[in-house]
Amino acid sequence: MVKIDEPIISYLVLNFKNIGLLATADTVLNSVEHQLAKVAKRLNRQISWHSFVKGDTWPLLSKDPENFYKIMGEYASQLAEKYEALLLTQVSIAPAREFASEKVREKIFAAPYFAVRALKELLL
Repeated sequence: MVKIDEPIISYLVLNFKNIGLLATADTVLNSVEHQLAKVAKRLNRQISWHSFVKGDTWPLLSKDPENFYKIMGEYASQLAEKYEALLLTQVSIAPAREFASEKVREKIFAAPYFAVRALKELLL
């Protein structure tokens, strides 16, 4: 069984030391932070992370999704400037990556893309 965020968390821990986390709620961050710490310990990696909540835009998702993703993409771009990698911690905000600045987009990660890749590897 593949959990949706396991592949991305393992990738980030293996490849980066300074990671930003972006969510729309604190409760999401608690889970992701716990997983990061667990994977880092298992892989014997020293990492640091900084968590950010952008909850004020959440109501826009149902009313104006494109604007929601644009705002989240702009905020993610600002954060990605400061970190080696930035994780969009929720599936619901993953499309914001496409609205991020091209300059930093390669530093912004979202779980669905890595989960699909992991599932393909299991099935092949």
